[in-house]
Amino acid sequence: MTITDERAIELGRAVAAWDARWWSAGMRTMPDRDGRVWRLSWKDDERTAYNLTQESGRRLRHSAPCVGGMIPDLRDRPTLGCLLALVREAWGGSLLYVEPEEDEIDGLAWYVWGVGEARSYSRGLHRSEAAALVAALEAVDD
Repeated sequence: MTITDERAIELGRAVAAWDARWWSAGMRTMPDRDGRVWRLSWKDDERTAYNLTQESGRRLRHSAPCVGGMIPDLRDRPTLGCLLALVREAWGGSLLYVEPEEDEIDGLAWYVWGVGEARSYSRGLHRSEAAALVAALEAVDD
């Protein structure tokens, strides 16, 4: 299922609110106020410094507060992969995977499962892989 712009922003805000330091290289942002899209090209964890690259090749160096205000574009496959890595780390390095299941009543639903476990880390019905990952991240402290 394709995520709408509104849903992508909603999911991205939920992840960004979780922890502003979670960004990793390769992730893409939603368009900023000027319509620019950025991809994080480098991160220095010790100094919390970031390099952002625009598609035109223009580079900017920002500190954490600026990056923390940006919203990840969870429609972007590399960004979604980085989110999966974050969810795995948040759950203590568990072997997690994302899987769609076909339901006769509800249609296609996505879940985050643990290998060898019979429980879902993303409670509820999720219409996209991104939504299931966000739910799993939000359930870390439950």
